[in-house]
Amino acid sequence: MSPQNELYSIPYKKSRKPLTIIINNGIILLYGKPNKQRGDELNYDYSKLKGLIREKCGTHAKYAELLGVSTTTLAQRLGNYQPFTQKEIEITKEKFNLTTEELVAVFFTKTIRKTEQSETF
Repeated sequence: MSPQNELYSIPYKKSRKPLTIIINNGIILLYGKPNKQRGDELNYDYSKLKGLIREKCGTHAKYAELLGVSTTTLAQRLGNYQPFTQKEIEITKEKFNLTTEELVAVFFTKTIRKTEQSETF
């Protein structure tokens, strides 16, 4: 008797890419893992960091070079698509001469989402 594969394709959150799940003899294989959507897990306000970048480096490109990443990677980090690495945070602290309190304010301020307010009569 040959093994049977069960194939499923399911939507994943707001992603356009569905997850493809293949079950082969009880082993589950996942394909097409979708890209992380903005706000899935990361919700930090980087406005203070953006101000420091303008003040200390002038452009995002120069800051990206300082960190050793591409401008695309930096944009993904500032847009909450990817997290900053410990190395990048440490480089920023050293190059911008930040105290621990300033560092926390720059990298770990959570965003406040605007919610719809319902009116009650």
